[in-house]
Amino acid sequence: TPEAADEGKFLKVTLFYIDRQCRVVNNYNNRCRRMAAKTADNAVAPAPTVSGITSSDYAENGTTAVATYAVAGAGTSTITWSLAGDDSGDFSISSAGVLSFSTSPDYESPADSDTDNVYQVTIKASDGTSTGTLDVTVTVTDANEAPMLN
Repeated sequence: TPEAADEGKFLKVTLFYIDRQCRVVNNYNNRCRRMAAKTADNAVAPAPTVSGITSSDYAENGTTAVATYAVAGAGTSTITWSLAGDDSGDFSISSAGVLSFSTSPDYESPADSDTDNVYQVTIKASDGTSTGTLDVTVTVTDANEAPMLN
């Protein structure tokens, strides 16, 4: 902003704008020059895409992982995995995308939201800018358990 002491002095102002051909136009002397594009700085990374199985049968009392998920198209190499959905509290997911039951499921005592042994969970992968999702259904199946003797 001009000060009172600058009153009556002329200020030289140079205006620039970018035209449709991505050229910088200097309005002062009407010269055009091609703007150098920095592809890496201007590129928009695609949203992460989560891949893996979307439906699985899982035998009750199991202790192994349900499945492992992968991500492609992320803007950075750092992915944050998370879970959503009515039954997400019954699962955990590791930083490597490994989905597991938090506690071993029991067919005779279903813990899913509608107690039908069909667990619905959404796998989410975020690169900090955008998030990819994959809906997964895990059906807990009955296993032939040894009889209990009292």
